[in-house]
Amino acid sequence: MLVLEARAIDNFFYSWLVVVLNALLAAILNKVTGLEMSHDLIQQWDMVYSLVLKTSLAFLLVFRLNRCAMRFWDARGHWGSITHITRNLVGGIIMYCGHSPRHRDMAIRWASAFCVATMHFIRNEPDYSFDELAGILSTDQIKRMKDANHSALFAASMCRYHLRRAFKIDSSTPAQLAHAYSVQMISLEQQVARLVEQEQQDGEDGNDPEIGETPAIRT
Repeated sequence: MLVLEARAIDNFFYSWLVVVLNALLAAILNKVTGLEMSHDLIQQWDMVYSLVLKTSLAFLLVFRLNRCAMRFWDARGHWGSITHITRNLVGGIIMYCGHSPRHRDMAIRWASAFCVATMHFIRNEPDYSFDELAGILSTDQIKRMKDANHSALFAASMCRYHLRRAFKIDSSTPAQLAHAYSVQMISLEQQVARLVEQEQQDGEDGNDPEIGETPAIRT
């Protein structure tokens, strides 16, 4: 109830304060100095207020709320795409990387960390709590990702690294198995590339001065 950022009080507080002070001043003048405001004068101002201020405010609110709603649903759609792609990526890793449990688990961990890093990137929050990734990454891994120039891209690179190690091909790998590894590696790499592409698109929206400051998106 009292969260300023979520309620966006700062967007209307000063205008509201001017209206309240104006009404307070009129009440004080009326009570202390006996200033009277005739009924005709009040009606005249009411007509001006209705034609000018109310009409202007109505158009302003309609266009502003429409833009805000569009940004909100765009943000929901982008984040839904990230969730969908991540789910497909993790499902593919679980299905095709059973022969390398260590790298399979690490690739899944870094895919999960990518989502957390993307969330902070969209919100322009470079610092985040270690508790968000507790049980997913170690303290050292979290620190490395946090200190990277781009945390989300670092997490994607680490996911790619463990996928490459899981599908490692050398001279002793049978030809049929090497082909299967190559096909699955390409498929999973495409999923990671889609994640990065979606993250970059979300980042552009989040870094837009108008979109990034929209309370509905930031919450």
